[in-house]
Amino acid sequence: MTPKKRTAVFWLFILTVLGLGAASCGSSGKSKEFQVTFQKEESCRTIDAYTVLAKSPYDTSFSAAFQGTSVTQEWPEMPEGEIPLEIRLDGSDASIGAFAYRPTISRDWGESAVFSLQCDDANPKPVLLLDMMKIVSVVTIRQDCIGWFDKVSLYEEVVNSSSGSSETGLVLSGSAVPQHAEDQGRSLFYLRETNSETPTFQLWMEGIDGKTHKFRYVTDSSWGQEYDFTVTCDQETEAVDSRLTVGEHVLTPGGEDGDIDGDDDEDGDIDFPDGDTDGDADEDSLTDGDLDQPTDGDDMESESSDGDAESETAEAEPDLEAEPDTACGTEDPEFARSLEAETAFIKAESHPTEKANVITTENAQISGGQYVRLDAEEVGGELVFQFEVPAHYEYQLYLYFVGGKDYYGRVSVFLDDGADALLRSNGSAVIDLEVQNIEEFAFPMESYRLTCLTAGMHRLRVRVVDSGSSGYKAGLDKFWISSDF
Repeated sequence: MTPKKRTAVFWLFILTVLGLGAASCGSSGKSKEFQVTFQKEESCRTIDAYTVLAKSPYDTSFSAAFQGTSVTQEWPEMPEGEIPLEIRLDGSDASIGAFAYRPTISRDWGESAVFSLQCDDANPKPVLLLDMMKIVSVVTIRQDCIGWFDKVSLYEEVVNSSSGSSETGLVLSGSAVPQHAEDQGRSLFYLRETNSETPTFQLWMEGIDGKTHKFRYVTDSSWGQEYDFTVTCDQETEAVDSRLTVGEHVLTPGGEDGDIDGDDDEDGDIDFPDGDTDGDADEDSLTDGDLDQPTDGDDMESESSDGDAESETAEAEPDLEAEPDTACGTEDPEFARSLEAETAFIKAESHPTEKANVITTENAQISGGQYVRLDAEEVGGELVFQFEVPAHYEYQLYLYFVGGKDYYGRVSVFLDDGADALLRSNGSAVIDLEVQNIEEFAFPMESYRLTCLTAGMHRLRVRVVDSGSSGYKAGLDKFWISSDF
């Protein structure tokens, strides 16, 4: 080989290596960068910050405070596949932390995601849109319906490619019970894509009496992303109605005439061709409506009624005239009190006693710079706190836990000497305090279901019931109790 040829080969080799290196760097940069933006309307002035827990296979978390109306973060090393998220908000209104959102994202869908918060005075739960979703369904249950329903489900009608027949598949379902009794209910469902340019949905409202009200809508995917369902109830006639608004389009159930089969159905329910009007799903083609991972923030771990009525010809209607349960008192004491954990802490009753201590921290997210931590080494350890209520009544508890990445476990909450753990608003009795990649994490407010308490002093017990990946620690920042739920 001549010197000239050797020189040419040498430079060809160098250029090839440099080209491969540049391509490699470009590919690596693309795979590691995922841009996430949170933006809020001016109406969301009480929302100050957010926290995102990204679950497996990502297993990390992100949080940020709003300096204005928009925050953008770069999420590193985003893995392939779908990533389930749990999003919590924080702000000057403490109740905002009770709401959770559980969408799913994937970098396969794009290199960025934009979350948009919308707030209104009529409903305390903000709407959280995600641009990666084809449709975000917002189901609002008006105040006059509160106490009628315990579950809301959204189904999409799809055409079976083999048989050509129309089948109904569950999109997602969640609780229809508002987290505050004086509020309207609101559930959010995130739908990545649809199987039709004219998506057809069925909204099912499952009543506490076992009856299911069904509403059907034929839409057009070009109308917009946000689908606003509004459910109303007439206390006098006991009728249930629903309307769907998409952009400028307002739809009645079943199409223009509001009835799928032409029958005069005063309460807005639709009658399906198979004759199913009692709320039972056709088990041959439908799921049962239960879902292990809803998207509106409510974990459906406890099954609701299967919708069977006692009679095939007559169904029970909501007993709106029934006398209230007086076993726990009926006069609201209008009581609400917030307690710092270190103030209500009873070290002598906590165990192991030497492992239960007040911790001082510089973490600005922890109230007063102190919290109570149990450095337990096995299941059964507990932190004990005391509080007092003025009257025999139903109260709701709200707890602010502290967790982290090292040695934290799973806990349940007990009252006094009760053997049964309190249920969280999502139906679960257990909360996992282990958080990846954060040394000391202040959890958003966790709300628990109503519990009847007698007047006087009570004990709140935070008990370790299982380990995390490596330990049994537990922490509590503060808690509050209220009769005005």
